Amino acid sequence: MCEAIQQMVDEGIMLGEKRGEKRGEERGEKRGEMQKTLAIARRMLEKNYPMEQVVDLTMLTKQEVEELSRTIKS
Repeated sequence: MCEAIQQMVDEGIMLGEKRGEKRGEERGEKRGEMQKTLAIARRMLEKNYPMEQVVDLTMLTKQEVEELSRTIKS
């Protein structure tokens, strides 16, 4: 009986670890995509693209592009 309980606990732990890994990978991918998008937007702003065009092409919000623009000019 004890062995069966231990096996169930071990399976539960493995399932939890797999879920955690998947969530971590998804978060990392999203973070990486955002960093790349911000880098592209930064280059566009440095090359004096109009803000509306940066928003349209990068799909960032106007507020995000405005904040990025302030960091470049600072």
